[in-house]
Amino acid sequence: MLTDLRRKLQSKGFTVYWIGQHSGICKDKYLVLKDMGTSKTLEKNINKELIEVWVYVPISNYSTMISFKNEIEEVMYDIGDYEIAYDPLPIITDDEKQAYFTRLSYYKKKQRRFY
Repeated sequence: MLTDLRRKLQSKGFTVYWIGQHSGICKDKYLVLKDMGTSKTLEKNINKELIEVWVYVPISNYSTMISFKNEIEEVMYDIGDYEIAYDPLPIITDDEKQAYFTRLSYYKKKQRRFY
């Protein structure tokens, strides 16, 4: 699931990393994808696969954070496979990365498999 999403986001021009892949300080805006596991739903035979998109923007570029976040939300809507799971995290600073950070949460419905 995440591999397809990563490919789609990269094709739209985003720099995308897996969790733990990026090291050092934030020098340019980028995304990190994190698999949050699966949860059951009340719908018969349907699960939700949860993901998080972590958004990083250099500490010197706060003015671009909102537009970058909105751009990601639009692309996720256009992709069409994902729905918003939770409200976005407020924009905070990540001192270690020297960046502004927010988290976007999405889910994708998936047919349960019975073995």
